[in-house]
Amino acid sequence: MNCGGFNKGLLSSELFGHVEGAFTGAKKGGIKGKIEAANGGTLFLDEIGEMPLEVQPIFLRVLQERKIYRIGDIKPIPVDFRLIAATNRDLRKDVEEGRFRKDLYFRLSTVTINLDPLSSRKEDIEGIALLVLNRVRKAHTVIPKYLSPSLIEALKDLEWPGNIRELVNVIEYMCFMSQHEMLTVDDFPDEYKAGHLALSSGLAPSLAPQVSHSLDGAEEHVIRNALEQSGGNMTQAAKILGIAKSTLYQKVKKYGLVKAN
Repeated sequence: MNCGGFNKGLLSSELFGHVEGAFTGAKKGGIKGKIEAANGGTLFLDEIGEMPLEVQPIFLRVLQERKIYRIGDIKPIPVDFRLIAATNRDLRKDVEEGRFRKDLYFRLSTVTINLDPLSSRKEDIEGIALLVLNRVRKAHTVIPKYLSPSLIEALKDLEWPGNIRELVNVIEYMCFMSQHEMLTVDDFPDEYKAGHLALSSGLAPSLAPQVSHSLDGAEEHVIRNALEQSGGNMTQAAKILGIAKSTLYQKVKKYGLVKAN
């Protein structure tokens, strides 16, 4: 589950579950939380850095004592699960600045795996693009699309400062906007066409006046496309991007894309 997709109250309910009548709107008969559901298996928490500070000590206690209390209950429930957590934040910096608990950080970082940026894993780009094509084909009524050899090479040439999410967004854009079965570099969004032309002509990307290759520029483009896909629905756009809704509001305000409401 995505820790950034809920406020403090909802996240607590999703993680720990609740008993009937625990709060207004509590489900009749209560509900099992994600931790309890993961008993005997694996719980994957995405955006762990977005977990509210108020929830962190409760979660830490679960990791240490291996038992949970559903909201509104006094009976402990033993749990045994493997935890995998992911974040794109610098948690050490967040600890220093008081945004993340030090004791929880050290409890989580027993084994840490740093994933290299997509620009360092060019061999993965074609496979990821093919997965996106297959997903779009199954989920939407569009003409099946295929990648031309020239497009595959062009995808590998770009730097992808937005990593996999940026690549996914570009492939989805081409799937929906192109009328052809075979996708080529001509189906790139305009700013990516400019970047590709600069690279193929031997110019450094920074010398291409048509497009900004800064991280902010790529981020703004990805967010703009997600908002277009969702029809301006902030909740849906956040799901498409895989970020917290609160984070999306901040980005939208930063780039002045739409009025957040």
